[in-house]
Amino acid sequence: MSALWAVALIMLLSGTAKLRSGEDVQATFTRLRVPRPFAAPALARAFPWLELLLATAAFLAGRESVPAALDAAPAAPTPEAPAAVDPADAAEPERDPFPDAVVVADGEYTGLHRLAADGAVVALRLSTGCGSCARVIERLDEFKDALGPVRLRVLMPQHAPGADGAIRSGAVDASLVLADPAGAASQALGLHSFPTAVLLGTDRHTAGGPVGGADDVLAFLEEIREIMTTELPAATDGSTATPEVRA
Repeated sequence: MSALWAVALIMLLSGTAKLRSGEDVQATFTRLRVPRPFAAPALARAFPWLELLLATAAFLAGRESVPAALDAAPAAPTPEAPAAVDPADAAEPERDPFPDAVVVADGEYTGLHRLAADGAVVALRLSTGCGSCARVIERLDEFKDALGPVRLRVLMPQHAPGADGAIRSGAVDASLVLADPAGAASQALGLHSFPTAVLLGTDRHTAGGPVGGADDVLAFLEEIREIMTTELPAATDGSTATPEVRA
């Protein structure tokens, strides 16, 4: 409470009490030995009304001294609505540069950059000893010629130079196999488990993935096939355009 308001309240109560009780202000002035010029009878009779008048003046002065914030609190800022997200933008896959890791193709060492320079490559990490990989391996023939210019390649672990047991197992078409010495290329691409897949673009950036698990890998391949057959008809005339697939 403002100090002026406190004074106003005291004066208001005092003046009102004097008027209601009929108190003899003149007698009070005499008892308190108020100087004669200030103890005139007319002044004594008007004293309660003067208290009320001063109380009103103090109240009004105190009200003007109160900050405006007490009279009306400022409106809370309205939070801004989040910017609308374009569904098309949300569907854009994250594209990251991929390293020039070394693999073995047709008996020769080559880097992933050189491999992808001739056209986009969907690289799968598979193993003939992986149970869930069997579902993907059995559908490789279905996909290998259905992805237009996107080539399908299978990274298979080669833990030592010349160790070609997995490559010649017969479970995977030898033309699709990229031997991956010590699994270094797979790890560099973020393919840390079996089965996994990632799409490598000709610009040395990923265009989709990596994805993991048989269901997601097969859905990934089906999406690439759909894009190449419906959304990019130019792929049938030898174009090397890289489709962008949602991870």
